Amino acid sequence: MKDLTPIFSPRSIAVVGASSRPLSVGWETMNSILRFGFTGTVYPVNPKAPEINGIQAYPSIAEISEPVDLAIMVVKRDLVLPAMKQCAEVGVKGVIVITAGFKELGGEGAALEEKITAVAREAGIVMVGPNCMGVFNTYPGVKLNATFARFDPKRGPVGFISQSGAMGAQILDFSSERHFGFSKFISIGNKSDIDENDALEVFTRDEEVGVIILYLESFADAARFREVCLEASRVKPVVVFKAGRSEAGAKAASSHTGALAGSDTAVDALLASCGALRVDTVGELLSVSQLFSAERLPEGDRIAMVTNAGGPGIIATDELENAGFVFPELEERTVAKLKEQLPPEASCANPADVLPGTGAKGYEIAVEALSDDKNIDMLLVLWTTPVMVKTKWVVDAIKPLCEKSRVPVIGMFSGASDVMLDAAPLGELGIPIFSHAPGVRAGLVAGRRYREWLERKAVPPIAFDVERHKVAAIIDKAGESWLEAEDAFVVLECYGLPVARSKVVAADADIAAEAGGLRYPLVMKVVSPDILHKSDAGGVIVGIQNSDELMQAKNNMLGALDKNAAGAKIEGFLLQEMAFGETELIVGVNREPGFGPLIMCGLGGVYVEVLKDIAFSLAPLDGDEPARMLGRLRSAPILRGVRGSKGVDIDAIADVISRVSQLVTEHPRIEQLDINPLMAGVGGCVAVDARIKVVK
Repeated sequence: MKDLTPIFSPRSIAVVGASSRPLSVGWETMNSILRFGFTGTVYPVNPKAPEINGIQAYPSIAEISEPVDLAIMVVKRDLVLPAMKQCAEVGVKGVIVITAGFKELGGEGAALEEKITAVAREAGIVMVGPNCMGVFNTYPGVKLNATFARFDPKRGPVGFISQSGAMGAQILDFSSERHFGFSKFISIGNKSDIDENDALEVFTRDEEVGVIILYLESFADAARFREVCLEASRVKPVVVFKAGRSEAGAKAASSHTGALAGSDTAVDALLASCGALRVDTVGELLSVSQLFSAERLPEGDRIAMVTNAGGPGIIATDELENAGFVFPELEERTVAKLKEQLPPEASCANPADVLPGTGAKGYEIAVEALSDDKNIDMLLVLWTTPVMVKTKWVVDAIKPLCEKSRVPVIGMFSGASDVMLDAAPLGELGIPIFSHAPGVRAGLVAGRRYREWLERKAVPPIAFDVERHKVAAIIDKAGESWLEAEDAFVVLECYGLPVARSKVVAADADIAAEAGGLRYPLVMKVVSPDILHKSDAGGVIVGIQNSDELMQAKNNMLGALDKNAAGAKIEGFLLQEMAFGETELIVGVNREPGFGPLIMCGLGGVYVEVLKDIAFSLAPLDGDEPARMLGRLRSAPILRGVRGSKGVDIDAIADVISRVSQLVTEHPRIEQLDINPLMAGVGGCVAVDARIKVVK
């Protein structure tokens, strides 16, 4: 783990490029450090100014007589390399390069960045950036704000890692309105040295950080992220806003799995595999951060709500019920208290509507009664501002009740900005305050997902006894190509997968004679490197009952292929004993660059790309993940059996997925794999078609 103490807790800072010109980055960065009350020593470095902000300035960092822990560079791009060399000479331990114009521009900028990074690494300097917004640390013993953000950060439990300086600034701005604070922030920029994995590793061990949020546009090392995040998410929530969901630029693939997968699918699988909670918008990131900044989190999905307005209450109820939260009946004693003290017109059910006219007293009565109800796991206080009641009155009335509430309290205060400002005292108690129902939903859904993650037991991958060396020999012989159909089935058999008895017959062979060792009925499939979707081209015929039908099937298929796949190379025909099962499934693999093998399962056959009822996960899969993947399918109830049907053998399918995971983990040259269909029934499953692509 890299030591980021010089970055987050320096005793002295040199601002290289500090400026006396207002609104310049050099001015704003220097001003932020001083205004926030940095507890160490600050040295402005500027060869043209004797002093800046009343502090003596130095022509270069080499002129500073005292040791410097951290140098912050806000000079022009061409001056960064000479300044870095000076830092190396005088023993600076950490550098933040805010200056832009490097790798993000390519060419000369990228070459210059490599030189700067090389100097830093040779000298043992930890470097943040370049092209970043800086860092801050709100710990009272440090009080460092080395950014040019508009607002000084509020102290709180959030550790924030942002690849984009602009997004970092935006989220920090919004947080000032949401009443939650930060422990530390780092803008990693081009991440030439310090990347998200280094920062995540440090934040995991930092007791000042209670929740970690990240804004990322790319992964420096996805495999290491998985490892580091897996450790982090076991001790604190990790929330990720990964930009770039578009499929534009995704690698073209020639298998079902490859066609359905993509870089963003791999990101989803990566984050799910290590307990990170993915969000899709800045609003969701802020809402989830608010929820996890709370002093207490709900331990279940049962919710009670108090409101003073019917419409907003209905909207919030719909939003939360649609997300799987439950509004249970209240205890009889709770209802009795409400009926005794509220006006007859008030609703004393759940949600409880105290009506606008009851004002602060109505909320005081409802919060006191509801917060002690044993049928609920949380209390949502929804407030819409009527003209005759001030928000402050309501907040003052319920604040002591929220402090002693048996269950966590969540606030939703709707109205102009002054409403949220008046609700701030509740936020200071560690109560998350939202302005709209979708924010409440996003926060609570993330809280539930994290609770489920913590409850999940770690089960190591299953290790099967397999013929690994035999598979390696087949792959070595193939070079870089799709395996022959016979070899593909042998590979599956070597890893214990059930396959239909089959035989490949050359295109010019006597097909009836060659089929002598197989039992009818048979299935005949074309063997061609040029035909992916065999059924579409007429390259699959089922239910062949005897040798006469087999010869006729061959003639019919050749005619169809001549029409539908003219010019395709026909190498032969795969003959298989017909496998019977109630359901066609697919199990596949696509190796995503930087992520590793992406495993897919779902409904197969000709419907796989139409219905797209599929689930993905990154290999190696832990022992329980195959069953979880099957459980995530929309068709999961059908697979388990509904309305008298017995369903299929889930354990057998999960076993196939586990074996495929081991196969592609142990043989990294397997780039793509499709078992489609995998015929599944009550008594097991069998692979009836397989394609495997290997690369060098």
